[in-house]
Amino acid sequence: MKNNIKLEKEKNEYFIEWIYKIWHHHDTIDDLYNCNYDVKIKFGENEFYYKILKDDIMVGFVGLDLRDDEVLNQHTLYINRLYIDEEYRNIGIGEEVIKKIIDIAKDMNRDIELEVSGNNPAIHLYEKMGFKVHYRDMILKI
Repeated sequence: MKNNIKLEKEKNEYFIEWIYKIWHHHDTIDDLYNCNYDVKIKFGENEFYYKILKDDIMVGFVGLDLRDDEVLNQHTLYINRLYIDEEYRNIGIGEEVIKKIIDIAKDMNRDIELEVSGNNPAIHLYEKMGFKVHYRDMILKI
């Protein structure tokens, strides 16, 4: 099935309600990292967001962040948030969005980086798209 997917840049503040919506019901966020829902969302100066549009209907969003580590000489495009509404999952939208992010990164001459919880089903998509585990965090919950 071919999806008509576009990314449309929007002001970061537009996405605040979407981000709260995710925090309140997303079932793949590790309890160790679960945030206080009342925290005020602050965006970094190098952070920018896109609506994910399918046939001109917003079905999700992606937040990207330019990260530069001069010591390690690493310049990455970090996928800060990637969310697709549940009713639009598993129909290839995520794959098309990742392809568009790859194009953005190529235009900027940057590698792509992301973090994902071990219980997040999106891991399979990332691996399919060529992402490799670079490091692994281990936590002892006390």
